[in-house]
Amino acid sequence: MDKNTITVGQTKTIGMCSVGAICRAGSECFVPCDISFWKDKAGKPLGKPIAIVREHLKIWLKHKGFQDVELLKPPTLTHVKNKLLGNKIPVVRFPSWMVCQKCGRLHYLPWMGKKSNSVEELKCDTSRAKKICNGKLEFVTWVLVSGNGWLDDLPWANMAHYDEAANKNCRSKDQLTLKRDPHGRLTLKCDACQSQPLNLSGLRNKDFFTNRVQTMRSQPWLLERKNLENDPPVAMPLTDARIHFADIASALDIPPESRINEHDIRAKIRQHDDYQIIKDLKNNNSRTVKRTLKKIARHFQTSKDEVKKALTDLNEGWPNYGIQADTVKSENEMLEAEYKAICTEYKDIQQHERFITEHQTAQWKDYLESEDIPEKTIKTGKAIEKLIIINRLREIQVFCGFTRQVGTRGNLIGPALGKKTDWLPACELYGEGIFFSLDEKKVSQWESDPLCRDRAKTIQKRLKTSAFVKNQVKATPRFILLHTIAHQIIRELEFTSGYPVSSIKEKIFCSETINGILIYVAVPNKMGSLGGLSEHGKPDSFFKLWIKAMAKADHCTYDPICAEHEGQGPDQLNRAACHGCSLLPEVSCIYNNCLLDRQFIIGNGVNHMKGFISFIQNQP
Repeated sequence: MDKNTITVGQTKTIGMCSVGAICRAGSECFVPCDISFWKDKAGKPLGKPIAIVREHLKIWLKHKGFQDVELLKPPTLTHVKNKLLGNKIPVVRFPSWMVCQKCGRLHYLPWMGKKSNSVEELKCDTSRAKKICNGKLEFVTWVLVSGNGWLDDLPWANMAHYDEAANKNCRSKDQLTLKRDPHGRLTLKCDACQSQPLNLSGLRNKDFFTNRVQTMRSQPWLLERKNLENDPPVAMPLTDARIHFADIASALDIPPESRINEHDIRAKIRQHDDYQIIKDLKNNNSRTVKRTLKKIARHFQTSKDEVKKALTDLNEGWPNYGIQADTVKSENEMLEAEYKAICTEYKDIQQHERFITEHQTAQWKDYLESEDIPEKTIKTGKAIEKLIIINRLREIQVFCGFTRQVGTRGNLIGPALGKKTDWLPACELYGEGIFFSLDEKKVSQWESDPLCRDRAKTIQKRLKTSAFVKNQVKATPRFILLHTIAHQIIRELEFTSGYPVSSIKEKIFCSETINGILIYVAVPNKMGSLGGLSEHGKPDSFFKLWIKAMAKADHCTYDPICAEHEGQGPDQLNRAACHGCSLLPEVSCIYNNCLLDRQFIIGNGVNHMKGFISFIQNQP
């Protein structure tokens, strides 16, 4: 393996290891640069284009400010004869400081000028009493973050001289010591000028750096320092989730686009390395274009005329199906289109299609009528209105930027840091899933209860001042119910499907007139997933899954504390929901494990609010 290369999964490059994120890989710590740096030597963007993109997604990206952008897959590396071939995403090591685990000496860019590029081999070279310390170096665990999305190192050298009695003229960077005093408090001291140790117990206070830091780098890979605005920056631990939230636009591939054969010559040409050279037919008389046309025709074993015809179709918007821009104004409308596609039974399905469903609703109702099941359990089963297996699906995820949450601020930073871009990084994922919806009439009756509405309003008030959840989401009784049910189902599937819970994802379909939950797995491999999840969409398997999940929602190892909690989790956006009963790994929940409350399922015995399941069970 090349020592200058760190490998991560392709989907992570638009998520937890996307532009601006602090990523850990073994002993390494780094931040990916913005996409204006993702270019080859000729200045062309790295990565191959995604040929078939749902028109709804293109329109939604326009609403987000990305006009006529191409979606390119992140660059990849392949092993060929013990060598790595391909392109890499540029990254920078960050933080710039490391600390000795033995003596506490701070080292600035200690890897510079070293023969080895590995931080694992870095040792402290501080000499004390004629002995070299030789302690292991590790990255410091604190960084500087501002509300406008900036990220920089803590100004350790300046901080060591914050004390009024300190030598303000000392500029030493190589004699700073970070260690704990006899009382266990973290302190910073400059040994060069023997200043008084600075007590860092208040480091996390929001006004610790007020009037102390006037400039900082906007991002770790940029050298220029800029003047700060009104809000002072704050110190955050490297592992703080608020440092980076990736803004990802996600869309399922649904008809009509999903019915297009990806082996169509137009799709193949769209993904060819030389497509950019020949896509503009106005220059088709140039020698370069003629030579490239011939090369592509030979590559696909077709004629130059066929290539030209395919290019004409591509330039006219293939596969554009004439969807009007004003028909998709929000992400919720995109979800509604997916909901309709899932609930529609398509005929004459071809093997090449990327959206294949198997409707089980009729079989589900027959199963409930045919089995000898207790009445209360039957009523719990009848809460389900639709049951649909999705044997094959394709999802496109697009990286649209990131935010850093400081206080109530969280400005969206674009993938190119505000610079104009004609492309965005995106991934194609393939998999399977289970979709189910609740009895719409029963949901409408249940959510009209004033007790339910009042409980949800408390969360909605907190949501308005939080940046932990997308703006389009509203904390209604319906949404919190659906979201909590989705988490209960996923947690139960961990024991029955063979998939780790971190690989299972959710999509919540929620409006005033529709409800639905899609539980699915999706991976970059075109072969898709293993098939174990969709099997649980069969009526007998799903019935066991549903009953067990709803029964477990009634209990938490931290009850009664969890059940009676007034607010927990980020910005107190959860009520009766914790790690013991409802939370999932970060990658499984697009709502950052927020807006969860088991009492919307099981009810509240104190104020007699009915949970949805208890409401169903008490229906005549």
